[in-house]
Amino acid sequence: MKPKSRKEILDICQSNFLNYSTLTKVAIIIAVVLSAGTLALYLCGYILPTIQGVIYGEIFGWDLVWKVFLAFLYYAGLHFVNLFCVSIGGATMCREESWDINDFSMAWMNMYEYMDYIETEEGEELEDLDDENSEK
Repeated sequence: MKPKSRKEILDICQSNFLNYSTLTKVAIIIAVVLSAGTLALYLCGYILPTIQGVIYGEIFGWDLVWKVFLAFLYYAGLHFVNLFCVSIGGATMCREESWDINDFSMAWMNMYEYMDYIETEEGEELEDLDDENSEK
């Protein structure tokens, strides 16, 4: 059985967590702690001090624009770190559940919702190629 959505992966992980090997448990816990830690660092280390600076009038004008730009850059970095953390726990979970890593990644990114669209687009592209070749 392959997973179909992120919710299904989380439900399976929660229901089978005690049956996983020690290495898998440790990897999942480390991934969750790292992910939560980076989010807390982002919020408490950058967002809240920036908001306080704006409220107290210490940050204004171009400094505010720069801080907002940095917040978006830090968010992109946070997104990358979270993806890395998910891959740590997800790879070990795939081994325990006998899942293909591609199925896990498709389900985690909710790509199954778009499979009909992707298959339709690929089919149209193939038909267009066939039409071009037949005209020549």
